[in-house]
Amino acid sequence: MCWSNATLFYGLWVTTAWLNFAATAHKATRPTILAIDLIINRRRRGKLEIEGQEEKTTARQLPEEVWELVKDELARRGACMEGVWSSRITWSRTAEQILYISSLLSHHELTLPTTEMWHEDPKTFDEDLEAFSAIALLLHSTKPRGDAFPIAKTEGSHPKGYGFKLSTVFELSPEALVLPVNADRRFRRLVSKYRLHAVDRTKSTVCALDEDEAEEWSTASENTPRPT
Repeated sequence: MCWSNATLFYGLWVTTAWLNFAATAHKATRPTILAIDLIINRRRRGKLEIEGQEEKTTARQLPEEVWELVKDELARRGACMEGVWSSRITWSRTAEQILYISSLLSHHELTLPTTEMWHEDPKTFDEDLEAFSAIALLLHSTKPRGDAFPIAKTEGSHPKGYGFKLSTVFELSPEALVLPVNADRRFRRLVSKYRLHAVDRTKSTVCALDEDEAEEWSTASENTPRPT
């Protein structure tokens, strides 16, 4: 049996290890960051009340820039590095880890287009520190609870000569590819804040087909389960 799976998304690739680590750090620091955001918000509105402080400088007097620096420092030190490389946090893809990643990405208005990871070397599938994960914008969908990303799947049995190609076509509305004005800024904010390692794994071009040339157009499909 041979099969191929393709997913269309607007996004980028990052190393799974750093994405998992960032997601765990986000979970650990989120309550504190929310508290700081509350302090900043109340300070702006002049409703911040401080009790029981004897220091000369109180939280009310600290400028907003100082609180933002505290948040940045939390993002850097959200989880202890000691022993992290010997744990499965850096390459695992458990249901719990997916929840952590989804929480991190949703905070930046991003999502996982697929839970599959890209492995350069199939032999290191179980413990691959160089595996990649895709992060993407959530595309517009007309299905309330359906797949948010166009997905094409094909499968078939090998004939005697092994000389056949798997191919399929999926349809999507042009509106699905409309990007928000801050699309690139969402990725930049996430990558810079959590020091993610972005990887330019592939480069390709998507263009409209001319009906007269449709018969001459073909797409080679690799038999590897990965988004593209």
